[in-house]
Amino acid sequence: MASSSLLLAPPAVRSSAPRAPRELSSFLARFDLSFSSLLTSGSANAKLAKGEGLAFSSLLHLLPAKGLARALTPSSHACNVRSELPGLRELAIREGLLELALAFHACGFSSDACEDLCLAFSGHGGLSPAISSCRARRGLALLSNRELFIRCMLWAIGYDMRKARKLRLPFAFRGNGTQELPWDVPLMSASLSREEARALSRLYGSPIPAGRVTIPGALREVRGLSLYDYAKAPLAPPRYERRWHSHYGLACR
Repeated sequence: MASSSLLLAPPAVRSSAPRAPRELSSFLARFDLSFSSLLTSGSANAKLAKGEGLAFSSLLHLLPAKGLARALTPSSHACNVRSELPGLRELAIREGLLELALAFHACGFSSDACEDLCLAFSGHGGLSPAISSCRARRGLALLSNRELFIRCMLWAIGYDMRKARKLRLPFAFRGNGTQELPWDVPLMSASLSREEARALSRLYGSPIPAGRVTIPGALREVRGLSLYDYAKAPLAPPRYERRWHSHYGLACR
């Protein structure tokens, strides 16, 4: 479900992209991440590739359900992408995140069946420990500092949107690729200074508000952008009623 703005191509890029604050680049580097590796975009995802020529899309992939705990725990699981991943336990310990990561559940409404059959482990995600490791490191970064992570997301989404503009295509962003997190609630928000909000406004070519914002709230007025998601969660209020505005499409799986 996508808003009608997806039908409209965004304006062309007319200036160079502003640079993200150095503290955000340094934060991502602690987890061997960058703005270019934070999101999966374009043809890097098989489903997104099917829409090439119609829109340019990006999404965030984390490890689903208790996948982060498995990646940090010695295991004899036959599938190497569903067992301990090299170096991650040491990273979690170094960052003081081991206990938090072992308790983290990225899909609060999942069932045993959907965890066993999760699409996170289909395609390259089921073959490459490097992909699972990257998803795990994104999860650790989120747990380390939610505010910094959300600010990084806003910059990464903006950089990908500029790619869409260079292609003269509308842009779509999905916040939950292989997890289910409520990006629209106050817990998942960050505070933007006036200076950073102005820089993000230049990046998007639309006004981004200063102050405390969620990702959907910050991007509500961005032209040529559609936000969408799928959810196993019940759509009844109060938890999900805020998602039903014109700029966030949500479908129940």
